[in-house]
Amino acid sequence: MSDGPGLNRATELPIPSSGTIVCAPDGKSENPKKNMTKKTPDPAEPKLLLRGIHLWLTEAMKAAIETKAERLLRHEPRIVRIRIEVEKVPHKGGELQFAAKGLIEVHGPDLAASVTTEDAYKSVDLLIDRLDRMLRKRNTAMHRGRTEDDIREHVVEENTD
Repeated sequence: MSDGPGLNRATELPIPSSGTIVCAPDGKSENPKKNMTKKTPDPAEPKLLLRGIHLWLTEAMKAAIETKAERLLRHEPRIVRIRIEVEKVPHKGGELQFAAKGLIEVHGPDLAASVTTEDAYKSVDLLIDRLDRMLRKRNTAMHRGRTEDDIREHVVEENTD
């Protein structure tokens, strides 16, 4: 059973962008494995997985997400994988809402966040901001835990003779 054109399609892109899609189904047959273009990716290079649920991800949207996601590597260069899903959610009032969900897979606990707004690009932008804050907080907490004792113990007392 097919979900229809453009539904639940995933695209895997390398970061930083080398301009190649590592794995993308062309959607022409029922068996997506038959129509996949595969290249051997560099294992040290993190992956960006993009997924549109109930909407097509255009090339412009993919490029915008890819450039925004590159800034996540500033805080943690050893990111294994970044998954970003953009979903069109119907609202009761007839308005369309777009939910952007993100998962960053790193060594240790993974980081997950989601944002819902009326614009897909705005949802992705706010999601990247939220994931960026989470990575900064994680990085700060890791560095803060390295000090074992209180700095006030190392204050040199002066003699007042």
